Amino acid sequence: MRKMKLGAALMVLMLGGVFGQAQARECHEESSGCCFDFDVGVDFLYWKPCVDDLDFAAKVSGNIEDVDRPLLVSYKSICPDWEPGFRITLSRENAWKCFGLSLAYTWFESGDSGSARADNGERIAPTLVPPTFVNLKNVGFPNENSFFDSGRGKWEMEYQTFDILLSYQLAFGSCHTLTPFFGVQVVKLDQEIKGKYEDTLVGTFEEGPLSDLSVTTIDSKWKSDYTGAGLKLGTSYTYALCGDFKLFASAAASLVIGDSDTSSQFSFRQTTFEESTREDYMHVKDDDCCHILPGCHLQLGLAYDGNSCGCDWTFKLGYEFVAWTNVPTYRRFQESADVLQPGGLMSPRQISGSEAQIAQSNLVNNGTIGFHGLTVGLNVGF
Repeated sequence: MRKMKLGAALMVLMLGGVFGQAQARECHEESSGCCFDFDVGVDFLYWKPCVDDLDFAAKVSGNIEDVDRPLLVSYKSICPDWEPGFRITLSRENAWKCFGLSLAYTWFESGDSGSARADNGERIAPTLVPPTFVNLKNVGFPNENSFFDSGRGKWEMEYQTFDILLSYQLAFGSCHTLTPFFGVQVVKLDQEIKGKYEDTLVGTFEEGPLSDLSVTTIDSKWKSDYTGAGLKLGTSYTYALCGDFKLFASAAASLVIGDSDTSSQFSFRQTTFEESTREDYMHVKDDDCCHILPGCHLQLGLAYDGNSCGCDWTFKLGYEFVAWTNVPTYRRFQESADVLQPGGLMSPRQISGSEAQIAQSNLVNNGTIGFHGLTVGLNVGF
């Protein structure tokens, strides 16, 4: 049995050597000329982003003590719409020792917004500002709640990648072609989230007419700029159908390491009936230590090969899915720095930023962002 295994191994090695020599000779013969042929591809992308945790407010209604109409908290989120993008590819077969070389640049930008307003007994609870800033609203009005009349949120993103890949084409019969590839990928992902909350407290002062006792506005802005580079590997597959049609599929995985420049800004402004104005500010800077992003990229579609004026071209129509994990996310603070002062009155202005719990928040490097949608492309050989 051992001799049979050794014999089989030797036969595999001999066949591999013969196949390798034949392939090397064929590649050498194809690349020995002076023509530096290359392909240029342009893909039109129509993708929809899918992003974690884009809620900006919650509508609150009902009563926690009412069994028939219990307290209801309904979150309002930003839902990004479909947006266009593009990808440009420059490639050459047998660029180096039978390996193909390709350079690809992808650009995609998206942005959307949402708003919520309190109607019919509803209240607006903000989700993009620290609890300390929410509680600042009632420093001079301890008997009022800390809800708001309206809330707005806006999200923007710019996504760019640059790939440098080597590939090796393997043909199986006359219909199947498998092309493994590997190389380097650079990723740049910039995001920005803004929030705005407004409330007008209407009441009477010293038995006077109804008037605005206070007008409160809270603004928030979160910005994250991530840049990383790492390895990308995968394989593509084509199956020749009747005529010049063929099916294509591709699967790739990436692992990039980079830094994220992430920060948050909050501002509070309140004007009271006495025409006095109070303003408070808070800036948060996240650590930008090395940050790892795993990613995947899937493609599936139909292609058609043709020739015009001596140039080969390929038209393709397909579906793509891209996903990245460990993406930087919005920092949401969980605790308020407010404490009860002697006499039972809150004084957040005196202690805001001086209590340790002001830094308590969720994890901020565990988000997921993905894109999926249609791809229409044209590759032309020169």
